[in-house]
Amino acid sequence: MALSLGAAAFCWGEGCRPCAPDWKTCASACDERGFEVLATARVHRARHEPKVPIAFLVATAHGDRSPDTHAFQAWVDTVTARTGSLLSPCGFELDVVRAELVAVPSSDLKVTATFPEVPAGQPERLTPQARRLLELARRQLSDDTLAVVVVDQINYFVSQRLAVAGGLSFPSLAYRHPDDFPAHLGVLVGTAYGRCGQVPELPAERTVAHELGHMLLNLPAHDDDAENLMSTMLGAALRAEQCQRMRENLPRR
Repeated sequence: MALSLGAAAFCWGEGCRPCAPDWKTCASACDERGFEVLATARVHRARHEPKVPIAFLVATAHGDRSPDTHAFQAWVDTVTARTGSLLSPCGFELDVVRAELVAVPSSDLKVTATFPEVPAGQPERLTPQARRLLELARRQLSDDTLAVVVVDQINYFVSQRLAVAGGLSFPSLAYRHPDDFPAHLGVLVGTAYGRCGQVPELPAERTVAHELGHMLLNLPAHDDDAENLMSTMLGAALRAEQCQRMRENLPRR
């Protein structure tokens, strides 16, 4: 698929075909364009160690108007601040190396990320759709950088039943098939979408930090302590041994 870089990727004037998206599905004639970078944000480079390098790719649909670049900057600033504050008890500082708002075909806004069955003795795999988005986010990134891909909806399989997740991560302990490397070095985050082609809503406050925690701990399981960031509840605390494991795993990626 073609990738067009630029601050705005919409066609204006005589001879341009309007996107005219369907506001329920966001599908439009512009889906055929593939991926287009609509806006970039100023990044937040870490000044101290240990740092956690990340890159944001916020997916949206092809729309019929330019996105609000100020709204996108505010989105990146807010998510970075929230996530950084939750990881700061471990001494980490987020190092945001890239932040992009990218138009994708409307079919890629709802991602089915895993397969219903995993063969005995085999690691779980990313679906081609999930790998495609993660590879887009990871282009020209070093292997120590984690990609954060934001979409409208994340579907995955639990006991062969399809479920919806607010976030999904791919720690190497579970996603270690060589064909998925380095695409699996990232997380998917789901949030609410409004007008096609515009910046989506903010994700839940702890979602990005929780999913990055799975990657840094290299553990797919959740914590039993409801007050913990790695629980399925609303906790935000991190124990000293969790921080130590994260620090040990940082150079191993």
